[in-house]
Amino acid sequence: MAEFNYKGISVKECPGGLVLSGVSDFIPSHTFTCGQCFRWHEVDEESYHGVAGGHSARISMLKDGAVELLGVTGEEFRGYWYNYLDLDTDYAAIKEAVADDGIMREAVHYGSGIRLLRQEFGETVISFIISANNNIPRISGSVEKICNRWGEPVAGTDRRAFPELQVLAQVTETELRETGVGFRDKYIKATAGALSCAETADLVSLLRQGTCGEAASCLEKYPGIGTKVAHCILLFAGIRYDVFPKDVWVLRVMKQLYPSISDTPADIDRAVQARFGGRAGYAQQYLFHYARNNL
Repeated sequence: MAEFNYKGISVKECPGGLVLSGVSDFIPSHTFTCGQCFRWHEVDEESYHGVAGGHSARISMLKDGAVELLGVTGEEFRGYWYNYLDLDTDYAAIKEAVADDGIMREAVHYGSGIRLLRQEFGETVISFIISANNNIPRISGSVEKICNRWGEPVAGTDRRAFPELQVLAQVTETELRETGVGFRDKYIKATAGALSCAETADLVSLLRQGTCGEAASCLEKYPGIGTKVAHCILLFAGIRYDVFPKDVWVLRVMKQLYPSISDTPADIDRAVQARFGGRAGYAQQYLFHYARNNL
C-alpha cells in the first residue's frame, strides 16, 4: 500500500482510509468532547465519526498511538483534514507554556489530547448562537436536525453537511424552531441572512486584525452574538487564539481556583491576557474541559 510523508507525518494507506504516524498531543475523546464542536459522534472507545466542511471521516486512536482516518483519501488529508485537525501546531510547546502553576498543570494533563479544530466559519457562527444558555447534547441535537433538514448529502455516509448560510436565510423562524433552537430562531435567520451577503474571506481577515476586543465587537453587531459567543466563534473557527470565552464553567473554575483575580469578567480578561497572551484560547479550553468534568 502507498505511503508518503506530509509535513513530518507518516501517512500510510489502509483498507478504507489512512493511518497516520507521528501525530502527537491528540486524543479523539479529548478533542471531540471538549465543547468546541457538535457533529462528532462516538462510535466506540477513542473512535468518532464526524462531518466537517462537506467531508466525513471516522477518526480513531489505535493501540500503538497511530491515528486512523477511515473514509479519507490522501488528497483529502492534505487538502482538508490536516488543517482542520490543526496538525501544524506544536501543542507540546503550548502546554509547556500555559501549564505554569499546579492548577493549569492538572487541567493540561486532564485534557492533554485536545487540539483546537479549525472549523468552517458559517457553521461555527450558527452553532454557537445555538449554544447560548444551552447544553452540549441539546446543541448537538439541534445542529444535526438543521443539517438533516437543509444540508446537502455527504458522499460515503448517510449524514449531511451543514447547510449554506444562504439556505438558512430562506428558512422560516417556525421551521427553525422545529429543530429545537427555541428563541434563537430569529437570531439564526437574521445572522445567516446578513453573513450570506458578506464576503466571508474579507470578514475573517478583518477579525484577525486589531485587538481581540475589536474583533469581538465586530461580531457582536450580528443578532444573537454576545461577547462569549463572539469569543467562541473567533477561537473555534481558528481565527484568533488570544480570546478567552467565559461561560458558567469557566467563571466557576476561575472563582474556585483563582479567587484573587476572578471578581469580574474584565478582571479575568486582564489577568489571562497578561499571563497567557496569544495562548489564552488554549488555556481556556484546558480549563473549560477540566471544570466541566471535575467541578
